[in-house]
Amino acid sequence: MGPREKRVRFVTPAPIHVPPAMTSQAPPPWQNSRSPQYAQSFAQAQLSPLPSPVYWQPYVLVPPPASMHMSVPSAPPTPSARPAPAWVHPALHAPLQHNLVWDMRLSPPPTAPALRGEHATHPVRAQLLVTCALLPWTLPLAPSTHLFVSAQDVFDALYTALRTPVRPEEIDALPHSQRSRVGAAGEAYKARYRACIDPARRAREKAAGMRRVDFLGVTCRFAGLVLVEDVGVLRGRSVGEVWTLQVM
Repeated sequence: MGPREKRVRFVTPAPIHVPPAMTSQAPPPWQNSRSPQYAQSFAQAQLSPLPSPVYWQPYVLVPPPASMHMSVPSAPPTPSARPAPAWVHPALHAPLQHNLVWDMRLSPPPTAPALRGEHATHPVRAQLLVTCALLPWTLPLAPSTHLFVSAQDVFDALYTALRTPVRPEEIDALPHSQRSRVGAAGEAYKARYRACIDPARRAREKAAGMRRVDFLGVTCRFAGLVLVEDVGVLRGRSVGEVWTLQVM
């Protein structure tokens, strides 16, 4: 017998089941403006009350609403977005948002009568301390008629404080780094009394000598107040009690 022939058998593979195409899958609600879910969410968004605007009020500041009815979660607060621990009246806030131009060598210009009854800061203070990079003194601002410092008190008390004559012993006590300002302040003093048109007033201003406002030189226009939060400057005082005078 001859050699046996080998036969190879091919196994037919089982048919692969392919599921039908998912053509009937519904799109997500935010892609189908006619879906009931979208219509319901849109109606709720339209009916959600808007937050009330926040305005400056003389005696209380309204905090922003806790919920803004937003569907997207808000970002976590950043250190720069934290609420300020104290506020200053809009008429005093730097940079100024009004057209008031006050040369602090002169008396304050007429302002709205309401400023005499409105708090200069919130929280309210019975005294404010004002510093300025051009002045070697800290200026105390006290109330005139109320138990708190009003917005008008800031203008009036600043004018009074800057009109204070500079005594010779104060100049002698200045640190060496500030002695160079004395010469410029002397020139500002001469320019100030020479600008008086009335001869009698010119004589009085000349006789009174150098005043604190002369240390501001030509940058003697009021440009607002900025809150001081530096612990080294506060020196134990509470935040909202010390402010920095901006000039231009």
